[in-house]
Amino acid sequence: MSRMIRLIALASLAGLLGCMLSISEAQALDAYESRKNVFGGVALGGGYGFLLQDQQIAEAGPESGPGFHAQGVFGTGVSEFWTFGVEADWWVRSVSKSDANEYTFHHGSVGGVANFFVTEGLFLDAGAGLAYGICNGRLEGRNCKWRELGMSAQAGLGFEAWFNGNVAGVANLDYTHHFYLNDTGFGNISAVFGVRWY
Repeated sequence: MSRMIRLIALASLAGLLGCMLSISEAQALDAYESRKNVFGGVALGGGYGFLLQDQQIAEAGPESGPGFHAQGVFGTGVSEFWTFGVEADWWVRSVSKSDANEYTFHHGSVGGVANFFVTEGLFLDAGAGLAYGICNGRLEGRNCKWRELGMSAQAGLGFEAWFNGNVAGVANLDYTHHFYLNDTGFGNISAVFGVRWY
């Protein structure tokens, strides 16, 4: 009798394990190339930045020019067409012309971002959040200690292509606008290329 009980217990355990494996395989297949997951991503690139005075493009100055752009995002997909997340962006321009002109401008933002996929790969994105601007070094012979806080807004488009079931390559072209509290601002057009893990 005890042997029969052990056999029934083993058979039940095997059946339970089989059910669990089949469920996990079905979930894995459902999640294959799916955006309805938590995701994270990083991207690198560059673009052109320019200073704004009274929210109008100022005359070309030391703040204007090409710079390096880094981006990170963490979020979740609510459907195959909509993803929402928190995105951090950092743009930097460093210039060294002489001892009197050796400076670095940093502009960054952290905020919410939404992606809407128009097709399988093409998407629109928009977001808003907090912004900051920093200048370090010497500009025209004077110490550059500029610090500003404000708000940011961004909009653009991108394309996502799957490498495998959970990893996708991403290309983005965005315009970002910073509204600083001293009535100046910063505009930036950047292209970045990166990877997302779903």
